[in-house]
Amino acid sequence: MARVLLPPAGTSAARVRPADLAEALGVAWDAGWNGPVRLLDTADRRLRTAGWYLMTLPGRTVLRDHDGGEETVAEGAPGPVPGAADRWPVGPVRERLRALAGRRALLVVAEGDGEGGSARPGRGTMVRWARLRIGRMDRLWLESTGTRRMDPLLAVGWRTAPSHPTADLTAPAPLPTLVPPDATRSAQRALTDLVRAVLARLADLEPGIRDDLDDGFLHEHRVLLRRARALAGQFRHAWSDGAATDLRTTLAEWQRRTNRLRDLDVWLAQGPEPRLPAALEPGWQSLHAALTAERATAQAACATALADPRHGAARERLLAQAGEPGSGAESRTPIGRLAARRTWRAYRVAADAARAIGPDSTAEAVHGVRLACKKLRYLAEYAGPLMAPDAWPDLRDDLRRLQDGLGAFNDGAVQRDGILDLARRMGGPPEALLAAGAVAAIRQRALDEARAGLADGLAELAAESTRRRWRGAFRSAEA
Repeated sequence: MARVLLPPAGTSAARVRPADLAEALGVAWDAGWNGPVRLLDTADRRLRTAGWYLMTLPGRTVLRDHDGGEETVAEGAPGPVPGAADRWPVGPVRERLRALAGRRALLVVAEGDGEGGSARPGRGTMVRWARLRIGRMDRLWLESTGTRRMDPLLAVGWRTAPSHPTADLTAPAPLPTLVPPDATRSAQRALTDLVRAVLARLADLEPGIRDDLDDGFLHEHRVLLRRARALAGQFRHAWSDGAATDLRTTLAEWQRRTNRLRDLDVWLAQGPEPRLPAALEPGWQSLHAALTAERATAQAACATALADPRHGAARERLLAQAGEPGSGAESRTPIGRLAARRTWRAYRVAADAARAIGPDSTAEAVHGVRLACKKLRYLAEYAGPLMAPDAWPDLRDDLRRLQDGLGAFNDGAVQRDGILDLARRMGGPPEALLAAGAVAAIRQRALDEARAGLADGLAELAAESTRRRWRGAFRSAEA
């Protein structure tokens, strides 16, 4: 770990001249860097919570743990800023980001400017200085990998940093959360906190959707909406009927207006169809161009809806209702007990739906199981930390694997039907119609394979052993 020094107590960063530092240390700084600095994180501050910060500097991107012990640097132009973690260029920064943030969209959470330089005075030794000005923070520090390199500065009052100077960029801080801090909070207050947290996160993500920066913004936006809708529906009796109905109706409307854009994003993310005969490639290109044009129309419609003053007014209305939600029949019920009760019931609904699926079940019936599993997972992710902290991670992971298969099946069905519908609406050249038929046949084969792969997961969800695990985690917890 590098040794880090701060200026003498009471000395401002503006009074420290890099040239004086170079003379004191007997080094010559390189050309260095100077320019804008941006600090990035996800809407729910995943990097900060994990103790890391991601910063773009002129010509380089730095991902570092908050105590300076581990660093990953990408030289050259930074990745997509903002953008989803898994869309960054292949390299060490991307791999670390994918582990920390997955597909979540990265947002600019702070901006400023800075400067810095480095020197290599000896083999295996690196000395660096940096100054950052972000918000009210104006900080300068030195780092060295040589144990005695800093001694001349220590002799004139420089001091060893107790932690890395950027540590407070990732220090724990109260953040909006969807899960209440304890199980005894009233259901009414827990739902109020949930609505406020969701609306705050959605507002963070909406600029990325409006400006079409990356599909990660839309992905996370929809996940939040689905989760909030599911929980609001399960806890609706904690509020008055009017407030609960307005909340669920408004969130459903916000989700519906992104449905088509999401389907098109899934299509286009796959790129060219690799299994299509070469002779049909021109026809597929025509279809792909039509999908791209339709996506542009769908994205513009979403952007318009988000910029509409009525959208902002709806948000303010929901916030006002969250402040005065009324009094429902379960408003005073402890949220932990209520969430456990609803989770156990949601498991039974999902298990019954899974048990009813057979080889000849329709895609709509399979999709119904998928929706039931989503509701169950959202509830388990909410109730689990409160009421079953040891049992719920394994239950969630099992459910997630089944959901992956159900999601692949649903996407295949949507794409099979969607490409045929597009070809009919295009009424285009014969080669486009032939390509559409071939792609639909490929999707059908994939659907058949996905259906076969679902059988074991559905049987496991409905099994008596699984039922005992969910009952032990949540039915006993609700008492």
